[in-house]
Amino acid sequence: MKNSILFDLDGTLWDTTVEVEKIWNKIAMEYGLNISKEQIKNIMGLTKREIIEYLFKGNNKDGNEFITKCQEKENDYLKENGGHIYKNTIKNNKKISE
Repeated sequence: MKNSILFDLDGTLWDTTVEVEKIWNKIAMEYGLNISKEQIKNIMGLTKREIIEYLFKGNNKDGNEFITKCQEKENDYLKENGGHIYKNTIKNNKKISE
């Protein structure tokens, strides 16, 4: 008998890399940064401190400000638009729920 559920959305059931890259790069221009899709993939899942170190080489003031702006814009966007569901996600979820 199944009596548990494991839920992880971003990066597991749907992909927001393209959306996040656009949002982060729009804000990054204010800081003289250009963040590639590959860099976005590398920092997804890192802590705020690790992202600041990776992008700002430890400059906490700019890094904190940047992350806060990105999180706000990202959350607003995803509330309205969501991400792209990975291929076979729905089919696979049906299989594991049987």
